[in-house]
Amino acid sequence: MTVERTPLADFRTPAARGRLYGLDVLRVVASVVVVYTHLAAWFHAGNYRWRVGSAVTEAVVDPLHLNANLGFVGVSTFLLLSGLVVTSVAFRESPGEFFVRRIVRIVPALWGALAVAFVLVKIDAVPTMATQDTATAGQLLSNLWLGNYGLPDQNPLLPVTWTLTVQIAFYAFTALSIPLLRRRPWLPAAIAATGISLTVSAVHLFDTPFPLLVRTIVSFLPVVFLGQVISLARERRIRPATAVALGIVHFLLFVRADLTTSAVFDGDGYQRTLLITVLVVLLGMAAGGRLARSGLVQALSRRTYAVYLVHMPACYAVLTLLTPRIGVTWSTLAALAATVAATEVLHRFVEEPANRLFRRWLRRRPPGIGKDKVVASVPRHADNVVTYGLSSPASDIRPHTRS
Repeated sequence: MTVERTPLADFRTPAARGRLYGLDVLRVVASVVVVYTHLAAWFHAGNYRWRVGSAVTEAVVDPLHLNANLGFVGVSTFLLLSGLVVTSVAFRESPGEFFVRRIVRIVPALWGALAVAFVLVKIDAVPTMATQDTATAGQLLSNLWLGNYGLPDQNPLLPVTWTLTVQIAFYAFTALSIPLLRRRPWLPAAIAATGISLTVSAVHLFDTPFPLLVRTIVSFLPVVFLGQVISLARERRIRPATAVALGIVHFLLFVRADLTTSAVFDGDGYQRTLLITVLVVLLGMAAGGRLARSGLVQALSRRTYAVYLVHMPACYAVLTLLTPRIGVTWSTLAALAATVAATEVLHRFVEEPANRLFRRWLRRRPPGIGKDKVVASVPRHADNVVTYGLSSPASDIRPHTRS
């Protein structure tokens, strides 16, 4: 009897895959979880009983032994998705344009959200987010470029922005390694693993803010690189065995950081959370039903970065003002309404105009400046694929053939 052999897949050429509508759903769900986490934290800090929080704790947090208030669930999802999507984009852009696009997508919305946070902190409307003495010109200046995390006597006006330090570090590394990524796709993740391990070993004293910042970045970078590995495996740029090996290495690096950095990790559920998140992303990214393809999900997914930036000041200001007066339920609804309104304002009047201006500048550049045949194939929405919000639908990232 003759057995017909199936030829092995050629991992040198990206596979032809469909659009990843599931990433949009995952991103929307992650943004909801992040909002929930900070709502639950506010009620807990104020000793208020929130029935939604109690139900989630009993049904999800306690059985799965996760961090309180689903801490790190939303953040880990966003980090994974960012590594996954941005890696795909990196194959189509020059290093300089790749990094500039990411910064343009991060900075305008960040500055807009910081301006709002500064005003609210100045009038002491959000005491559980930042103290009133934080609202000084010097503090604002350091927050605008995230220097508050590495400089002494500086404090965050908007606490969620610490995650952007991890994102920017990943973008900088990816931009520098794009030539290597195109030739040996597995090598940047391997080099990063070595660098992360050495840095974790070398940086262990946190008597000043800068070492703590470095340790924070290298502690969470493995999560983003797990997303990169998933992207490379999905597009068949690396073999499955290579992807599994790199994934295990980066997961173990995260475990090591968790076990050795109590100053960064404030719970005992980080490892379980990351493992669950990886499994959910692997399963959820393939979703392609009517809901995943709907215009509503697409619209919400474009606003997740704005949600991430404004939900804390919007919610906390409303909760501080209204909860003692009208109770938990109605103040929660008002806080969510304020978040929706603030998100829409930031998205329509800051994010979108900044994107349009940048695209206009790209079109008007003199020929040859920062352009090459790789960048020419980038769709006009690719500059929207960025940080936590991944503000344009990640499903629009289509596979391509390397030249």
